[in-house]
Amino acid sequence: MILISSFLAVCALSVVHITIGRWHWLDRSEHSPWLSVSAGTALAYVFVYLLPKLGATQEKLNAIMLTSDWDPLLRNQIYLIALLGLVSFFWLGWLDERVGDTHESTEQLRKSRLLLHIGGYGVYSLQIGFLVAGMPRPDHLSHFLATVVLGVHLMGVDHGIREKAPGSYDALLRWVFSGALFLGWGLGTSTRMLDTFVMLWSAFIGGGIVITALRDELPRGHITRFAPFFLGVIGASAAILTVQSLQN
Repeated sequence: MILISSFLAVCALSVVHITIGRWHWLDRSEHSPWLSVSAGTALAYVFVYLLPKLGATQEKLNAIMLTSDWDPLLRNQIYLIALLGLVSFFWLGWLDERVGDTHESTEQLRKSRLLLHIGGYGVYSLQIGFLVAGMPRPDHLSHFLATVVLGVHLMGVDHGIREKAPGSYDALLRWVFSGALFLGWGLGTSTRMLDTFVMLWSAFIGGGIVITALRDELPRGHITRFAPFFLGVIGASAAILTVQSLQN
């Protein structure tokens, strides 16, 4: 039953990927409050769930490197990877702003950006599927809360990608992201050998989430909404802490 519960959670998240183009209440002339909720949820996910996990992983790596000849300057590599993720996703957002799906953009630029989206956000979807499948003490409530938090987060991410590249998203990206979710779930149910790789990639993605969420909430010709943003932070933090208490 628990396996079915986690599978249904991934199915629900894949629906977000596939149907985001029909969520017309997000396509408002002013900044949608739901996007502010999504940004707050994203930051809560990073600071309440992801960073503590990365800190624990860094401690394990430091213990290993104490017995090796690693340079002390490289003993914060988890956080350096997160910084690299922040810079990389900032650059990807910059590229989105300038390329788009317009005819003025060269075909080579559009293909390059498409590959970057598949590589960056596709592996992120794979990671989410792996995360849902790999909860240490899974139960139905944990899967439900994880689905809500991650679903709200993906709502903002998918809408942002589709807004800048609707043609690429509707034709290909939504199917790639959905497939990556199920691939990650399948890997998570069959092996735990990828845990270290997933945490390293999580550091990279975590940096990307921070810059993406903050960029969405910084004024860019529209008035952002603090109350929905704060609601997203509080609601997601409460849900994550509840899941963590159920896992302990």
